[in-house]
Amino acid sequence: MVDDKDLEAELKNYLKTMEPGMENIVKYYDGRLPVFEHFGIERQIKSSFGRSVSMGKGAYLIIEHTEAMHVIDVNSGNRTNSNENQEANALAVNLSAAEEIARQLQLRDMGGIIVVDFIDLANA
Repeated sequence: MVDDKDLEAELKNYLKTMEPGMENIVKYYDGRLPVFEHFGIERQIKSSFGRSVSMGKGAYLIIEHTEAMHVIDVNSGNRTNSNENQEANALAVNLSAAEEIARQLQLRDMGGIIVVDFIDLANA
């Protein structure tokens, strides 16, 4: 996706030369929002470098780095759902956090000892 007509033509021409038949993968974006914002790229860039990672609906992660390990704290923030009890809400946040943590580990190229403090649940 590209938001500049000249750049679109240049990229298509380049692909036509280098990889014939692949020039159709280049698409022009003419939306109202900036292209990075529309596709969530800005949020991903910010979350790649920040200590806090927003997961939506108020839930967030705090990622701390020490010499010996990485520690990730899961927080529900102000995420509440009046139709669910507290246990179901905590489970939903933990499941969402597990997916986001896997994504963050890849984005940040984190390895070694990783400690995750999920929200406590009454039921295993």
